[in-house]
Amino acid sequence: MSSLALRVRFREEEPAYGLLARLAVRHRRTDLRTFAGDVGVPYWDVTSGGAASAIAELAGFEPGRVLSWTPAPDWHARHFRGEKFHNNDWFVHDERRVCVACLRDDLRLHDHTAEPTACCHRRFWWDLRAIDVCPRHSAWLVDRCRSCGQRLTLLPADVRFCACGADLSCVEPELVDALEARADAYILARLLGMPHRAIPVLDALPLGQATALMFSLGWQIQDNRLRSERRNTTEAPLEPQPQTSSRTIKKRSASREAKLAAKMDSFHILRRWPRAYHRFLDVLYRLAKDHLGSSARQEDGSSRAYRRFGHTLGGWEFPSVQPLRDEYERHFLANVPAGPKTVVFGRPAEASRWVNLTYVNEACGLKPWAGELYPILCDLGIVGPGKVNHTRVKIARSLLPKIKEMYDDALSLTEAARLLGIATTSVLTLRSAGYLTTSDNAHDKSSHRFSRIEIEYLLFDVAGSAPALSDAGPTDLIDVVSAAQLTDGYGFLGLERLLRSLVRRTVLAAGVGDGSVGLAGILLNRADVERLMVQRRPAQSPTRDQVCKLLGIGPRTYHFLVREGALRTSGPARRSSRVTPNGIETFQRQYISAVTIGQMLDLHFLAVYHLLRRRGYKPAFDPVLAGGRIYKRTEALRNFLKAVQPQRSGRAS
Repeated sequence: MSSLALRVRFREEEPAYGLLARLAVRHRRTDLRTFAGDVGVPYWDVTSGGAASAIAELAGFEPGRVLSWTPAPDWHARHFRGEKFHNNDWFVHDERRVCVACLRDDLRLHDHTAEPTACCHRRFWWDLRAIDVCPRHSAWLVDRCRSCGQRLTLLPADVRFCACGADLSCVEPELVDALEARADAYILARLLGMPHRAIPVLDALPLGQATALMFSLGWQIQDNRLRSERRNTTEAPLEPQPQTSSRTIKKRSASREAKLAAKMDSFHILRRWPRAYHRFLDVLYRLAKDHLGSSARQEDGSSRAYRRFGHTLGGWEFPSVQPLRDEYERHFLANVPAGPKTVVFGRPAEASRWVNLTYVNEACGLKPWAGELYPILCDLGIVGPGKVNHTRVKIARSLLPKIKEMYDDALSLTEAARLLGIATTSVLTLRSAGYLTTSDNAHDKSSHRFSRIEIEYLLFDVAGSAPALSDAGPTDLIDVVSAAQLTDGYGFLGLERLLRSLVRRTVLAAGVGDGSVGLAGILLNRADVERLMVQRRPAQSPTRDQVCKLLGIGPRTYHFLVREGALRTSGPARRSSRVTPNGIETFQRQYISAVTIGQMLDLHFLAVYHLLRRRGYKPAFDPVLAGGRIYKRTEALRNFLKAVQPQRSGRAS
């Protein structure tokens, strides 16, 4: 980027956006935003300080000279002359302040010989929120125009004039006692690297933390003073009290008088009574200890009380704070869930006894906000069956290996089918037959969590009962999945019966084929399979899925009816507990489901429910507990269905 033809002189303490404004005035432009667009510099980069190097090249200066007076942005912080500040410690938007006494000094320095609009320049410390009084003139910084009453902004290129055209240098400065401006003078002196009267407590901290400490301690002093005055005074105060509800300089609601009083109160105490500072730390520590479970969590795991106690705590290295710091660190690590980004006193909190759910998800290879571990955490009793607040889950670090093992062992329906080498419907068949089990969980509504170990044992049993056949050609071999289709139309029964025969070692089979997985890799002798399938099939009770499809109910309703005794089973054991054919016939004579009625009337089961409710028919069981609506077959219901069915068929025709 080449420099502009018309240039200006370099001014000390002038930030990059002030330099660009003087360039705009030099080119007879009045609006800074328009001029920035004309020279190809984004306006947001101008106000944030990101375009300092480009502005220096436009002015023909060395970039280092301009950068030394411009705050450099760094995500949530700003760096300036070796100090680090939070973004909110600076005026980063259009609103700005000026010192009218400094403007007069600029005019007096040039003695009005130069062009009036080109001689005034902006100082960087006008935009630092911690400074409210000009330390050189002991005058308040002006943020509003006396003529129009509007806030001063960066848009007018000339710092001397408001947007309404009023000359700010003609405004009389509001002076403050020089003794009351010592706190602001201390901040400016540290920024400029000038010698200043030492205050050990503040000198030991970085300037950004020192200013935060001054305001925090000052707000507490003013609050204590107001409380004591209210306790000792029954009458209402004659004068309005300065606002002290804002805790930090990041809030704009605090008046400039209240901010200056807070700074000076802490300034006096830190200079005269250093022990008061340690009492202040002790109060903050107790507050943080009582509110460690605050809901105001950041991504680093810290609570609001922790941040208020520490002010990021990076600079508290002097010996007097070490015992308090060590005690807080032990308490934090013992009680606060630590995540992968949690930092305590500048160090990762990897030694914490507790971890949060984000940390566990990343340890298992999941996304930070994934909810796939909820069923496992519910089985372990860490979370309940209801809605889970992801940010409040507290998990002991010692459970991490067990959770990871349980997650690796739990397979979805698709993963189980891929491991077995069969279709998903065949996996459900094996589950209905009792070869595979799933765990019911409030956070796993599909209940398709199969055990990897259980599947591997099943494959081991099947492969172990399959000795290699030496004299068998390729045409004489068939895999297990294909063999299950050689039945008389009942593939699910054929697969179940085939596996049962394989595990019992009644069928000769070949070894595992190359490149095959699961049951598809088990090769059988075709003649033995055909001989097995032509044998007379023994009487077998239907599976749960068959019963549900026949009666028009779901798995939840099925288990409810079995518990209530409405469906008779063949045995108490889970694997052998099947509904007998006599039990199904008895149930069909006594009850009928809303789904079955809907199939008869060609209606949705919800429409059936509303239709029967209007006619006064109530379900035989509680629909919430049963998971569906089951009606008792009465003579009145039978006559009603016979009467409704012809009407429905007539309308359809």
